[in-house]
Amino acid sequence: MSSVRVAAALTILSLAAVSGAEDSAIERGEYLVAAGGCVDCHTGEGGDSIPLAGGRAIDSPFGTFYSPNITPDIETGIGNWSDNDFVNAFREGVSPDGDDYYPAFPYTSYTGITRSDLLAMKQYLFSLEPVAQKSPEHDLAWYISTRLAAKAWKLTNFDAGQFIPDKNESDQWNRGAYLVRHLGHGRWYWQMVSQ
Repeated sequence: MSSVRVAAALTILSLAAVSGAEDSAIERGEYLVAAGGCVDCHTGEGGDSIPLAGGRAIDSPFGTFYSPNITPDIETGIGNWSDNDFVNAFREGVSPDGDDYYPAFPYTSYTGITRSDLLAMKQYLFSLEPVAQKSPEHDLAWYISTRLAAKAWKLTNFDAGQFIPDKNESDQWNRGAYLVRHLGHGRWYWQMVSQ
């Protein structure tokens, strides 16, 4: 077999391996997005709402928050976010522009998600069709309507940190604890604020 054929065969095999790994990461990301309840919060109300395109009203004692579009649209979604932008949003509660997020986005729980799981979630979201849909501006009480209020809340109420497995428990127990405390807690939070 000629060296050109060997090189071509190796290239095809490596592309297949990369494609398989990407498919696997996308499937894992889809599972994690479902576990985190992302569709619940990031899909508007009504039968014509597009999944993950944002716009859902979240009523709170401080006013109404509107969930953002998390499809890979570059203008109205997260399509221009880097890996670090995505990880920082979940781990640090900070937007790509450096603004602090309001805790209506439950980054206080999501902070424990591993980088590899977050990047799998991003890979899944970026595999979706982009949707150009701008979410309404939050309608909040005057005293909470600036990101300075979000920063003040964050300084007194937020501790970033990853999940630390309990060495006295099994891998299965730790996996369950991780999912409940960090991904599932977002789903619990959503159910609590939407009642």
